[in-house]
Amino acid sequence: MHNLLKLLIKTQSNPKLQKLSNSTSGFTVIELLVGTIISFLIIVPMLTFVVDILNRDVREEAKANTEQEIQTALDYIKQDLSQAVYIYNNTGITSIANQVAFDNRTPILVFWKRQFVENIVPIPGCNNCEQDDAYVYALVAYYVSTNNPNNIWSNAVRIERFELRDRVVNYLLPLTDTNYVIEAADPGFDIIPVSDPTIETDDNDPLPAQQQKMNQWTRDGDFNDTPDVLVDYIYQGTVEDADPDAGTFDCTDIFPVSQENGSDVPGTGGQLIGAANSGFYACVDSSKTLARVFIRGNGLARIQDNAPTCNANSTYCPTGSITVEGRSLLGS
Repeated sequence: MHNLLKLLIKTQSNPKLQKLSNSTSGFTVIELLVGTIISFLIIVPMLTFVVDILNRDVREEAKANTEQEIQTALDYIKQDLSQAVYIYNNTGITSIANQVAFDNRTPILVFWKRQFVENIVPIPGCNNCEQDDAYVYALVAYYVSTNNPNNIWSNAVRIERFELRDRVVNYLLPLTDTNYVIEAADPGFDIIPVSDPTIETDDNDPLPAQQQKMNQWTRDGDFNDTPDVLVDYIYQGTVEDADPDAGTFDCTDIFPVSQENGSDVPGTGGQLIGAANSGFYACVDSSKTLARVFIRGNGLARIQDNAPTCNANSTYCPTGSITVEGRSLLGS
């Protein structure tokens, strides 16, 4: 113990050892300040870089999801339209707009189709067999919608779909049989106009008799249902500010050319429905049961509440289109 105390006293009284001890006891304030500044200069750019990567990842994911949903919606509409027997052009939609009207929704694509109903008609004399299938007419409408009950959808617009289906009957039974009607028609449905003998046509009207009849369809009472959302995050504005030519659109130029007397003849009779610089519009030639449908998405609305407008060539607001020719079963 005595030797240890002597060593401590000797150490404290030695100037060189004391100076060494003081120089290694810690950092000065200036040293700490310089170290903090250097750390700040290194960490901030790194954090900025990481945040930028994360933001890009979010944007790319939003763009990819928007592209995928647009393609899925177009595929669905294409399959739907492929069964169309009549597609309303802009004149026709204007004529029946009040009959298919819903609040905060604008009809863009309206058509009649053959609707397949599976396993519904009983087969006579076979109690344990699967039932037969049936085809009925259905009126289908696609809308651009700003309807947003309870704020469950985005601040962008949506595409919604509505369908009215005719009744399913058993033609093997007499009309007076209580089992003749297998399934009732949807509320508000009325028969396809070309089958309605009460609708008259005007020989002086330049429209074909078929189109005159189709344009006079009226619903039978009120609907019990509302349209269903097909796809959300659709572009809600216009791109004319970024692309002055975006609103100029000639539908007669987009349909495939046909051959007449060995010469190419461009499509005729097509009418634009909706605004060609918006998020959902179509070109329709009713005489050919032909339609081309365009959709522009808004991926930015997935990550920004104010649903910003899109540059005309923005990759975050992708576009897609389909051209579909229906079945044309109604004749002329």
